[in-house]
Amino acid sequence: LIVFTTPSEARGSGGFAGNWAELVVDNGNLSLVDAGRGDDINQALPPFGINVPEDLRNLYDGFELQTTFQNVPVKPNYPTVASLARFQFEAAFDRDVDAVIGVDHAGIGGGVQLTGPVEVTGPMMNAAQIEEFVLRGQYEAFPDDDEARLQALDDLTFNVFDQLVNAELPSPATIVDIFEPLIEGNHVRLVSFDNDEAVALDRVGLSGSFPVAAGQDLVAVVTQNLGENKIDIFLEREISYRTVVDTDTGLAQSVLTVALTNNAPADGLPDAIIGNNDQGLPFGTNKTRVQIYTRLDVDSATLDGLPIDFIAEEELGWVRHRRDLWLDSGQTEVIEVQLAGLVDLAEGYVLHVDHQPLANNDVVNLEVEVASGEKIQE
Repeated sequence: LIVFTTPSEARGSGGFAGNWAELVVDNGNLSLVDAGRGDDINQALPPFGINVPEDLRNLYDGFELQTTFQNVPVKPNYPTVASLARFQFEAAFDRDVDAVIGVDHAGIGGGVQLTGPVEVTGPMMNAAQIEEFVLRGQYEAFPDDDEARLQALDDLTFNVFDQLVNAELPSPATIVDIFEPLIEGNHVRLVSFDNDEAVALDRVGLSGSFPVAAGQDLVAVVTQNLGENKIDIFLEREISYRTVVDTDTGLAQSVLTVALTNNAPADGLPDAIIGNNDQGLPFGTNKTRVQIYTRLDVDSATLDGLPIDFIAEEELGWVRHRRDLWLDSGQTEVIEVQLAGLVDLAEGYVLHVDHQPLANNDVVNLEVEVASGEKIQE
């Protein structure tokens, strides 16, 4: 099962899962046998959908993971996303899924880099144009014709696949050069439901697993779109993490700063991009959920200098602190969190930095020093 996501509407492991395709591999022969929309799965599911563990339902209350395929990428751990997608697809169509491939705009662009330009809605498009079309152009090209827009996405899927299996591909070294940064950036992920294969894929970083909690430090900031629009093409995030580690006691005292900027205009674009979906918000408003994952305790937090609280919940062995924000058109809001706690220094100080694949790459600044004032170099 190929799950196509668009970070124009952010979800925990990337973006809204609007489309899918079914790939069959038989004795080395590849066939793309079917493709469709998330709604096709939703409508084919049993009335109450699939069984979802209670803790997962509670963590993502409101996303309707039992019945809504588009929302399965809410969790930042992609193997969980793949399992949800698998169970929904199998329940809807009674066809077995052996593996899930996750691909977003950049992943599709990587495929087009291999094959050369692809025809979409008439004109040929190169990789950069394809990425822009997936993120934004489809809504501008078909502002009032959803059926034509969705047909264009189906055509894109089959055209890219046809060229991948029929075109003369570049050297393996070139393929690695193109796809290595896409895999590192979580734009392409592969999860197998065979245990041995799953271990191998995880080892090479293809599965998109969230860091395992083992007493070490973590920086992970996740945003979830709550406005049901595609406004996150205009969201920019700058993350700063400064920590001082006492190498005798393992005490880490840290400051996490997250600056969110909504560069969306208040008018001039289709409702699908900047609209409010009947939520009563001004056009151009970005309604988002901020999730911060850490093993440290939150001593205090501010939003634009004023004290705030988070809702704290355990997830994936870490503590997740979440808060919903509303960013007006052109607005920047800054969250600053004071953190403190013990970290395991058995293997030295280890800091995991998890990356959420979004429309715009984060700007990340890290500064680590020991209590004596000496900075630690990677």
